[in-house]
Amino acid sequence: MHFNAVLQVGASEGLSGAERPARRAASRRSLTLSAISRSQSQGELPVIVRDISPMGFLIEAETEALSQGEVIGIELPGAGTVIARVVWANHRYFGCSLDEEISPGTISAALLKADARGHQGEPTAATREMVFAPRAGAIRLGPELNFSVAFRLTVLFWTLIGSVIYFVLN
Repeated sequence: MHFNAVLQVGASEGLSGAERPARRAASRRSLTLSAISRSQSQGELPVIVRDISPMGFLIEAETEALSQGEVIGIELPGAGTVIARVVWANHRYFGCSLDEEISPGTISAALLKADARGHQGEPTAATREMVFAPRAGAIRLGPELNFSVAFRLTVLFWTLIGSVIYFVLN
């Protein structure tokens, strides 16, 4: 789930008018990364990072715990604790602007550490088995036989096409 928001002027202090859109348009990457947010008002708060860019991120909390303008610290893989400011809040979702730009390596580390199941929820053992286990009753062919079958089907297909063209033209 993504929200588009306009950053408040206070969140972009020190930036010229031309720099603000570039900051906002920085490439965002979707992910699901469990993290702990630390703030003076809430202390430690479990959050989920939903997207990340060099200049900010979107987090989700279980409650409407943070408020606009609040300064938080959040632990990111490869960067340690980074300081950010909540620039907008919408129920459980909070857009945060980083005080200092994070590196592409930090974003890559966050993506690697992120939950592989994405936004869909916890995969069950049965789901994992369905995805990774061979189907019951499936015929397992060796690589040589697979190639042989594919080659013969291709020849048969082209023969069929050639026959259709021959009979249509004659």
